[in-house]
Amino acid sequence: MIIAIYGKIGSGKSTVLELLRKKGKRTASCDEIYRNVVVYSPDYIEQIDKNFPGAVKEGEIDLKALAEIVYNDKIKLAKLDSLAHPQIRACLKRILDGFSEAYAEVPLLIESGWKDMFDACVYVRSSREARVERVAERDGKDEESVAKVDATRASDEVLLANADYVIDNDGSLTDLAESVDKMLAFFKESKA
Repeated sequence: MIIAIYGKIGSGKSTVLELLRKKGKRTASCDEIYRNVVVYSPDYIEQIDKNFPGAVKEGEIDLKALAEIVYNDKIKLAKLDSLAHPQIRACLKRILDGFSEAYAEVPLLIESGWKDMFDACVYVRSSREARVERVAERDGKDEESVAKVDATRASDEVLLANADYVIDNDGSLTDLAESVDKMLAFFKESKA
């Protein structure tokens, strides 16, 4: 089974993926693909420079500057997605190709329309308060920054409606690890 892990900013998607990696599971992350592959593509850098003045500095994409530009303008965000998503999707397909079991962190699974790539989808859900706290600790961003990102995402109801399984992540790391074990058991039983 190829399973997508998705959820809002700060929900714990990356932590779920890391727990799966520690269990020896094949994993991929769209965020990592973007940060480590796509942003270094000369064609992509050229497109960003052309479409988002000020986002490329000394030949490299300034991700913070780019975020400031797109998260304040839905049209610009849609343009960025149209440039980045095809490259991320192609790379993700190459990584997952040939595996009978793999897990991919796909933050914009529903918004990008990529559900068709997966056998099942897991929604990592967390309260806004917990997400804001995590994002502040991880990125030094405030509640307003989280709200800006949330405003670009599908509603909780839509995200929930597309899930084959839900992990609630408002507890400790131990609680989350137990939830990941339950998820693995659920999918193992559903294959049987």
